[in-house]
This record gives sequence, structure tokens and C-alpha cells, in this order.
Amino acid sequence: MSKEKELKRIFQRGSGLKSDPVLDEVIADLFNPSQRAARLLAATEKSLVAHERAVQANPGDRKSWKEMATDLENLHKYGNAIEALQEALRLDPNDTAGWLQLRRNYRSLERYDKAVEADLEAVRIAPNDVSAWFSLGVDHRELGHDSEVMAVYKRLRKLDPSEAKLLAGPWFRLRVSLSRPERRQLVVLLAGGSWVAIVATLVAVGDYSAATALVMFMVLSVPGILFSAIFFWWFGRQSIHRGGPPRTKP
Repeated sequence: MSKEKELKRIFQRGSGLKSDPVLDEVIADLFNPSQRAARLLAATEKSLVAHERAVQANPGDRKSWKEMATDLENLHKYGNAIEALQEALRLDPNDTAGWLQLRRNYRSLERYDKAVEADLEAVRIAPNDVSAWFSLGVDHRELGHDSEVMAVYKRLRKLDPSEAKLLAGPWFRLRVSLSRPERRQLVVLLAGGSWVAIVATLVAVGDYSAATALVMFMVLSVPGILFSAIFFWWFGRQSIHRGGPPRTKP
């Protein structure tokens, strides 16, 4: 008995069903992923044709424009999806989700500057939307706009501190907060292992969580270093008293 038939028999025994088309399809997909991909592709193309007909019949149907854009995005036709979304947003410029969907398609084309423009529209419409602010910060980070990322980080701290930490970690915030000479000094401190000075720097820029984590690391590391030193000292002493490590007979 094949693995597919065996799995189907187990599910049928557990559910008490002799035949279930949905179950058969799910099991078939598990063992034939290419078949599932082909079926989804065909369904998406069929859906796209239906939505294209819908917007031709009613060009003012914003929902059909958005659904057509989703089909195009799933087919990786990002340029066409952007055109459909632009039409949908012309009909309803206050659609936050539409602007974020537009941003997603721009990112797929690595057009991060246009993605930022879409993000700005989204946060203008919904100033308390955490996902919109986070998207704006991520796109600014792709462009290397450190000061803009920090501005978004401060905004996110008020809306959702956990998302703010995901956007800008402690080392990113430290790098942005320090001037160029201070960054060089930090590199020297890191190379020299001056952990106390690094903790002081973190406290100075207000990153108390990173400073606390580093102190805990130092506290936990010191006993390990001392133990290793004592062990090797003791081992060396034992070797000396015994005349060195044992030698094998020639």
C-alpha cells in the first residue's frame, strides 16, 4: 500500500468518513506539491480573467481593481499590480490597506523610494497604525535613512514598544546616537575589551536594556574565566609534581 493510501486510510478511520473530496485533495497535495502549485496557478489565472472582465464592465468598481491587483501580485506581475492598485487608490485614496499593498509591490521590485511614498500616505491616513509605521521604518532602513528610522522608532515606542525594538535594535540605536569620532572610540573599546566603558556609553545614550544585558554577561563570564584559570593552574601543578604527563614506552 502506498504512503498516500495509507495516510488516507488512517484519516478515514479517525473521522469515520468513507469518502471526503476535501480530504482526498489535501492528501494528494501532500504527496504532489507540483500538482497543488499547478492547480493554484490555474485558479489564480481564472480569477484574474474574471476580475479583468469586472473592471471592464464597471471601471468604478474599486474592490475588483484591488482583487485583480492581488491576482497579479500572486502571479509575480508586480508592475501590472501597481497599475491596478493605483487605479483602486484613485477611486478611494483613503484606503490604508491599499497603500500598504502598493508598498509591498514596490518592494518586490526593490523600488524602496516609491515604497516610502506609499508608507507615508498610509501613516497620514492612519497615524496610529503600527504596521504602517513599521513598514515606513523598514523601507527607510533599506535606503540607509538612519535619522528617519530613529524618528519612526520613537513613534513606535509610543504605539507598540515591541515593534519598535524589532525595527531598531540596541546596536543600531547606539550607532545612530554616536558621532563619528565616538564610533571610532567604541571600536577601540570593543577591540580592547573595555566592557565597563561600553556599558557607560550605553547608559550615556539612554539604552538601559542593552547596558543591563551587557552587565549580566560580564557577571556570568567572570566566574567562568576564574574557574578556567584555576583549573589550568591546578593541572599544571599536578603535571609538575608527577614529572609531566605520562610517556608511552618505546
